[in-house]
Amino acid sequence: CARPYFASLCAIQFFVFCSLFAYISGMPFMLQGIYNFTPQDVSLVFAFVGIGMMIAGKITNILTGRIPDSKLLLIGLCQGLIFGILFLVGIVLDFSIYVLIILLLLTQTALPLTASTSFSLAMQTQKKVAGSASALLGFFSTISGGFVAPIVGIGGGTTALPTALVIAVAEVLALIIFLTITRKYVKTIASNTKG
Repeated sequence: CARPYFASLCAIQFFVFCSLFAYISGMPFMLQGIYNFTPQDVSLVFAFVGIGMMIAGKITNILTGRIPDSKLLLIGLCQGLIFGILFLVGIVLDFSIYVLIILLLLTQTALPLTASTSFSLAMQTQKKVAGSASALLGFFSTISGGFVAPIVGIGGGTTALPTALVIAVAEVLALIIFLTITRKYVKTIASNTKG
């Protein structure tokens, strides 16, 4: 049962990093092309979200060990999904840019939670091939950048819809994979460990 479980966690890593790289690739076009932000303003937005992600990482460290990794992963995936979809709705309905930035912050601060817990869960079943397993997880998380950057660039500086769609779809797919595959194996692996 470890193979589909591990593969599902690789897929979750891929999709949550798709969301991250869509944000990184699309935000400069969106902020400068649509909302007339200066390069300095864009830097401040990235710094604002980056600080939020650092704080989220610290909170994840505090919660790890107190709450099971699978529950933390589910919380992070739900957070990413809710705010990713709200960001898409905000783009479609033309919300204020400041509301959109807050929604992006709340979407991307799910990453420290989802990335660390999915990695931890995946590695727990791969002790004999830890190096190869770690390399695969890294591969799937980084290749997502090459996958989403061209899609996000379709809109150029005229629309943020491709960025918002990629973020929302990636978050939806990551949660679906967890609910349909990963969660089932988490229960099986936990019961086998107790036995």
